[in-house]
Amino acid sequence: LYMFKNNEQTEIFFGSERILTNKLVESTDAIWFANSSNEMLRLKNGKIEIVLKTEYRITTFSVSENYLFVGTINGLVKFDRSSKKITNINETDGLISNYIDEIMVYNDSVFINTLKGITIFPVSFESINTVPPKIEMISAKVNEKLVNISNLKTLTYQENNLYFEFKSINQRARGSHSYLYKLEGIDSAWQIQNGSIKFCRYPSLPSGEYIFLLKAKNEDGYESEVISTLVKIGEPFYQTWWFYLFISLTIVLLLSTGFIIRIQILKNRSKLLLDKQKVEKELSKSQLSALKSQMNPHFVFNALNSIQDYIINNNKEEASDYLGLFADLMRKYLNLSQEDYISLDEEIETLNMYLKLEKVRFEETLAYTVNYHENLDLSAYLVPTMLVQPFVENSIKHGLLHKEGDRILSVNFEVINEVLIIKIKDNGIGRAKSQELQQFRSKDYKSFATSALQERLKLINESGEYEINIKYSDLVHPTGTEVEIRIIKK
Repeated sequence: LYMFKNNEQTEIFFGSERILTNKLVESTDAIWFANSSNEMLRLKNGKIEIVLKTEYRITTFSVSENYLFVGTINGLVKFDRSSKKITNINETDGLISNYIDEIMVYNDSVFINTLKGITIFPVSFESINTVPPKIEMISAKVNEKLVNISNLKTLTYQENNLYFEFKSINQRARGSHSYLYKLEGIDSAWQIQNGSIKFCRYPSLPSGEYIFLLKAKNEDGYESEVISTLVKIGEPFYQTWWFYLFISLTIVLLLSTGFIIRIQILKNRSKLLLDKQKVEKELSKSQLSALKSQMNPHFVFNALNSIQDYIINNNKEEASDYLGLFADLMRKYLNLSQEDYISLDEEIETLNMYLKLEKVRFEETLAYTVNYHENLDLSAYLVPTMLVQPFVENSIKHGLLHKEGDRILSVNFEVINEVLIIKIKDNGIGRAKSQELQQFRSKDYKSFATSALQERLKLINESGEYEINIKYSDLVHPTGTEVEIRIIKK
């Protein structure tokens, strides 16, 4: 490009580059030209600037007051000088040929000369693509596996990761079209994405029935028809009607079973309560029986006979002491009969009172000892009321009464591993000899004290508070009997 002024020639450069062009057009305010780089340039106020760049080689151009028309080997480019809007016009818009040879603007028309003839357009022509795209679903995947689209209506609740692939045929789109899709039941509005992205995903869908809707839109807003695909994801087993029925029946069964068990528990509790009341009643009767056994007629008569002897022999002081001791023991028995359990020191005190009276009966031939370790806290241990005395009475009655010579009786209390152990030992005739003597008694005779004692021990063990075990040992050298009582607090 050269400029001639006053017969002087000056080459015009664009920066440092030479400008190669074959056409100049002058407008009221500038000079227009094209270069070999497919660019439209303008020289205005001594300054060159690029106005437009095309993809194809520029063959010609024309300038009007409001527009710049540029012809290329692949159609016409219309440039709005005010809004800078670019419109492409080619054979799909009515050009006879895309190769443009010359352009002329006259009044409100544009005359375009091509290799095949002339085409006339109005200057105000806008290239609008009124042809809607064609849309097509290509494939579908479930959990990353290809499936037939018709199978999407019979998915299980675990088949809930969906992938859709699609395509469209869109004339003159030049990549500016778009896809619109939505999954009814999930999306409240259409999802829009660029036409270059031809797939969409829906991961971790909940159970239910959905409709996948898809359409395409060209660059001028014309939309394709909407295609739809039914998707049905089954419910998990725990949401099916038969599972609800099973759970309902199970709940009814459990409630019924629980109700029956509850009734049975209440019955058992009632039975246990009645059994406990029965045991307590029997235990109370047993205690009275024990009291009766300890106040048996033989003992009472022997005690009264001893008092009578004291009185006859004018031993008033001894008679008074003996009578006082007898009265104290009777009072003690009556008071203790109201208690279920007493402390060990009370039991030992009562036992000593009883043995004092029995010693008088045997005219001092009875020697007894009641022993316990000095560190044993007698008040810390409870025993069933009047438990030891019947065993001591049996030793005297069946073992020592028929023995000639000195009669020796010992009662020992000790605690080993929290078990109270009571040992009653005598040097009597032994159990075997005693049973021989029993045979000479009347067949109708029955030891009231022995039966009452056995019944009471049974009731105490059934009450559940204590476990009492009795062990009898026969002694040979010398003869005698040892009774071991173990009392375990549960």
